[in-house]
Amino acid sequence: NDSEVVLVEAKDSVRKQWLVVAVMAGCTIGYICGLNYGVVSLTGACLVVLTKCVDVKTATQSVNWGVYFVVAGTLGIAKGIEVSGAGTVIANSIYSAFNVFGESAFAYCVMMLIISTLISNVMSNNVAVGICVPIALSVAQRLHADALPFVLCCAVGSNLSVATPICTAAITITASAGYHFKHFAKFGG
Repeated sequence: NDSEVVLVEAKDSVRKQWLVVAVMAGCTIGYICGLNYGVVSLTGACLVVLTKCVDVKTATQSVNWGVYFVVAGTLGIAKGIEVSGAGTVIANSIYSAFNVFGESAFAYCVMMLIISTLISNVMSNNVAVGICVPIALSVAQRLHADALPFVLCCAVGSNLSVATPICTAAITITASAGYHFKHFAKFGG
């Protein structure tokens, strides 16, 4: 009977919805308790697949693999800047160019915020942070200042950018709606 099939499918759908809510709540509790984000997230994803709330094909197709490549590339760039000494060279250049600020850590934090904002307009915010943090660490070291405010300025600055559609993942999604560089240039984000 068709009505019985529909009823069984509806009950199964409600069961899956509650399972997903339970897994999401469990992951949230795990995050709050300070458990490893990767382990908690992977466990949640596996539970959703194992309980057949989502099939494997749909799960793998919904992964944005480009994000993983961007993050992997960013880690390589950041490590290269750190190991090669480029971060120190760039930090010394920034220090020399803006020596009018003297030893003001605040002024250099603002400069790192502006630099990371500008960089994230032409590449993803993840890459901007990967490039700017080693530089900011070198600037902080040169000023004998706490590095945390410098790193935070890089992180915040890279997320302030909205002038192009590639600056953040949320804005990048607008490309699927037909928005392109010309729209952002025309309207300013």
